[in-house]
Amino acid sequence: MDLRPSVVLITLLLFLLVGCNKLPQGRSDQLKTGPNLLSEADTIKLAKEQAKLLTVDKVEMDTAGPIYRVVFGLDANNVRKVIWVSDHIEYQENLDKGISREDAMKIARERGFDNNTGIQLVYIPQKAKQIASLRNSPSNIFWWVRTPDAEITHQLFLNFYYGTVVYEWEKK
Repeated sequence: MDLRPSVVLITLLLFLLVGCNKLPQGRSDQLKTGPNLLSEADTIKLAKEQAKLLTVDKVEMDTAGPIYRVVFGLDANNVRKVIWVSDHIEYQENLDKGISREDAMKIARERGFDNNTGIQLVYIPQKAKQIASLRNSPSNIFWWVRTPDAEITHQLFLNFYYGTVVYEWEKK
């Protein structure tokens, strides 16, 4: 049974509201951390120690399900990795196993999104999947593409590994 798009939108907005404060652009260091989310500095330290990252390219927030800090970097074997961290490493994957951000945006543009579209690489554990089509997906990693407006009038979840559309909703 699929949830109505309005229920999905409300659920996603609640995750966003609970997970972080409203911030000026580019100030991820001021995000509300809470008891289950490390600071950005501690997240980087953990990723370097436990996932053996040598360099960190960037740290983002995953806000499509449970809130995680997402670390992108290069490990000791010269492998590009992405790591989702709460108060510990939740999940990690080699970036080369999936489609790139650029390829995901190309797919999104073919479906009517423009260049101002928001995009995140997200990890949603099976137990947190609210949308039936995501629940039925064997993957837990998706490119979440959405309109930049506050109401999210169009969103898309792409399978990270293959670039297939797992879920799409558009307000008509």
